[in-house]
Amino acid sequence: SPPLEKEELQKPWSLASQIINIFMDKFLKNATLSADIVIEPAIGKHPNDNFKGLDSLIFLGEKAGREQLPKIREILTAKKDSIIANLRNAIAREFGLSSNFKVIPYSDSSISLSKQSFVLKDTSSGLDFKEFIGKLDFKGIKQIRIFDTGYDATNNEAPKVVLEIDTFPRIKNIVYHCEIENVKYQIDTIIQNTIGKFDSPETRKSLIEEIKKLCAKSGFSFAKVVVSPSENSENLHLEITPNKIGKIKIDEKITTSEYIIRRELTFRQGEYTNGDKIAQSWSNIISTGLFSDVFIDFDVDTIASLCNIKIFAQERGTQVLNFLMRIDNERNIQGGVDFIHENLFNTGTRFLVSAAGGKSDFVAKIGLNQTRIWKTNFSLSAEAGYIWKVIPIFVRSKTSKLNRYESSVEKEIITEKLGAYISAGTQIERLGNFYLGFRSEKQRFYDQNESSKPNFYNFYTLKIGLIYDSRNRLEFPSDGRLINIFLETPLFKTTSSIAFTRAFFQHSINLPIKDLVIRPTITFGFADAGLPFPEFFSLGGEDNFPGFHEYEFLGRQIFTTKFEFQYRLPWKLYFDTFITLNYNIGSIWSQFDAIRISELKHSFGFSFGLLTPIGPVSFSLGRAFFFIKNPNAV
Repeated sequence: SPPLEKEELQKPWSLASQIINIFMDKFLKNATLSADIVIEPAIGKHPNDNFKGLDSLIFLGEKAGREQLPKIREILTAKKDSIIANLRNAIAREFGLSSNFKVIPYSDSSISLSKQSFVLKDTSSGLDFKEFIGKLDFKGIKQIRIFDTGYDATNNEAPKVVLEIDTFPRIKNIVYHCEIENVKYQIDTIIQNTIGKFDSPETRKSLIEEIKKLCAKSGFSFAKVVVSPSENSENLHLEITPNKIGKIKIDEKITTSEYIIRRELTFRQGEYTNGDKIAQSWSNIISTGLFSDVFIDFDVDTIASLCNIKIFAQERGTQVLNFLMRIDNERNIQGGVDFIHENLFNTGTRFLVSAAGGKSDFVAKIGLNQTRIWKTNFSLSAEAGYIWKVIPIFVRSKTSKLNRYESSVEKEIITEKLGAYISAGTQIERLGNFYLGFRSEKQRFYDQNESSKPNFYNFYTLKIGLIYDSRNRLEFPSDGRLINIFLETPLFKTTSSIAFTRAFFQHSINLPIKDLVIRPTITFGFADAGLPFPEFFSLGGEDNFPGFHEYEFLGRQIFTTKFEFQYRLPWKLYFDTFITLNYNIGSIWSQFDAIRISELKHSFGFSFGLLTPIGPVSFSLGRAFFFIKNPNAV
């Protein structure tokens, strides 16, 4: 890339890139001196450290290369002609021939020549040497030898200078033995395509590689293919032996229980070696969260057809202390602390104690989570905690703008929750969890200005649901989807408890188009009349319908649709920088009711975000509005 301007060298990585460019420029100048053609795509001023739009750069490079193809062919033809001319002149000097000697097929039996032979002779008939070379099939040629027979050159009947071509035999038949039944049909096809070709080292190499690729594609990596006899032959025999897993060793430096690592392996000793299973095992080990890096080393024993495996890993710290802070105009300043032990008693169990809150909310909880019970895909988690929260109750205020919402806080309700939740489930592709949970909780809610507090009421519910999250990251995701579905229903009811049923569905998918991500999200939830106030669905807030205050609308039924357009800027403000536009449509109802389009609320939002090492930072604006059917009637 061209040198950067002075004002572009303020950042250390830009300076480093400039230094590399200087050294590369000297190398390129020396390299182009001996080049026949220099292809320079019209990419403009594109820095070496800018990896944006690589597909466009590849297209420009391909376009520039295609434009030079005629000239490349011309140069290659000239070089080929030059090589043939030099070879012809060298042969003429060596054997006393003129530079215009001809090549004549020799088939006279007066002299016994076992290989395909040609006479090199000064005569007017026969093939020109260049024409002769152009007709040769070099794939089947084993050796070319030119020699003087010792005969008198004046004897027209006997050849003096002979060119002898030793060719590989053509393959007539291939038989094979293979232990892998489900690839035999494809092997038959490969063999049929090979029969009739020359039995050359290139042919054998291609045959072996094709069969190995076929075996690997079918789940049998590192298969052993032996071709016999070792000499060139018209009849070949193939021995195809699938590779098997040999010894599996864990690096002794890893302090994490070997059992935790081995249970994540999808292959076992003695099984056929499968590259996909090895890759999945690597992903499983990484997904435990206990390691920052994992390396699986292979030692392939070709004689015994075994693949010995050794696993190395870089462990993370298992004890983590997080300090949390959030600042926004809804909840002001919030802080918190988490203590996490990722591998309690070296069993793979995650232990969490956390407390967080601010002026208007407080959360404290303790939890245990076991993502895998023994070697099964079943998971188990338990959590207990206390939540105190102030929820504002909004009322509509008068406004001069007919199609705008303006609200003010009428009063504030305090909600308190104290309870426990236990769930068991099964993993889905390590990205999701189908679960069944039991929830036991005490709750109460009251006006902040009330002098006396009501008694707690109880409820006991059974919750069944599915969470599937394949997003590449939680903040500013660019790929994957999120599915959250659950049904919560009473398990039993006592004289001091309440009962309710509710259902919830949410689906969000990220559709990437280069640096642009389109993210449609649909949310729908409903509950019966027994749903208590602290469990109400809410509408409003930066992440949940911008343009409304957080908790501005509460109810027992919700429906929203959001369309987000997230764009990662081509430049960084020290960190990855994003702008996001979103359009929202939906509403909330106090009771289960029909959804009418005329009742839906609308809003649009804009946010500017940075993905920093300590967490996301975003600045957001939103505006809510509604449509008026007949503005002139207002």
